[in-house]
Amino acid sequence: MNRHLIILSNAMYVLSALLGVPALAGTFFFGWAAFSSLILTPKPAQPGTPGKTQGFFDLVQTATSAFGSILGFLGGIADAIIIGLAILSVCVLVFAIFLVFTARGIRRRRTWARWLAFALMLWLGFVSIIAALSAGIGTSGMAFLLVAAGSGYAVWVLLRCFAIEPPPNPTPYPQQPYPYSSQ
Repeated sequence: MNRHLIILSNAMYVLSALLGVPALAGTFFFGWAAFSSLILTPKPAQPGTPGKTQGFFDLVQTATSAFGSILGFLGGIADAIIIGLAILSVCVLVFAIFLVFTARGIRRRRTWARWLAFALMLWLGFVSIIAALSAGIGTSGMAFLLVAAGSGYAVWVLLRCFAIEPPPNPTPYPQQPYPYSSQ
């Protein structure tokens, strides 16, 4: 097998581990936080009974009710952010699993894996070049250019190395003539 394909599949395995492990932890953490915030919500406050006015106490009750409403609004924003992070971590985890299966397919020289990895690397290179141009000259811009160079190498490997050698024989043993043939 071509060493460039092994390098590419190993890089995809490492990338999937680097993405998958934190995404799995984030899925559990943010999933539990979203579940608990949706299930364990407090009861809404009961409105006060109308009656005679008590001046200062009504003012304190109105102020605390307004303050509680503001905090409830901020809590709703926090719940939405937690749910969004839970969805994001699940998507990253699915993407990491996708990378593992694509790397396995590249190792086995499957055509579907070649074209999926080719599309992924073109997209990654395009996004990295745009990010490098918007980041300017500096550490982050150079990091994005390094990612773009890596995706360019991957595109070269996927175009060149699949064409160099034919896929291996699907049977693990060499073909032997039948022992009772007339050869």
